[in-house]
Amino acid sequence: MTELLNQGERLSGVSGTDWSVDPILAEEEFDRWVNSVDRVVKVKFVFKRPNPDKADDLEILSDRLDALNAEYIAEEVKAKDSRIGLDKDGLNNDTEFRKLKSAAVRSWAFITAFGYLNNKKIRFSQNSAVARETAHSVGPTWQDAQMATLEAARRGRSERLP
Repeated sequence: MTELLNQGERLSGVSGTDWSVDPILAEEEFDRWVNSVDRVVKVKFVFKRPNPDKADDLEILSDRLDALNAEYIAEEVKAKDSRIGLDKDGLNNDTEFRKLKSAAVRSWAFITAFGYLNNKKIRFSQNSAVARETAHSVGPTWQDAQMATLEAARRGRSERLP
């Protein structure tokens, strides 16, 4: 989808947007995964510039990208003892964790995590636990397709945001 949108943008002759389409985190799936495993041993977030717009509550992360002239910011939280794992309540109450999880719900961050269930390593990936939205008709022109895609993404996001 990313390549298709960028190719259409180039062909339109009015290129100005560098499209990036990423999976939207289904927050309840991540929370369910955390609660389903015996212990969580690692969570990794990758935050990148919001596309096509940003939210005020994530401005500090966008500003940090600008200040560092960075493509993305990655944060990894790893348990000091994998036999015990991370404090699940601590994860849910950590301000930065909540902020990054909120960004992932909006498709502005990506989450992967590892945990154990019955001593078997289990992986969570936002790619496999995604919220999906469909644009049923994208119209005959590139501009129509662009608007239909944005509308579908916004519709899906608004249905999942509190």
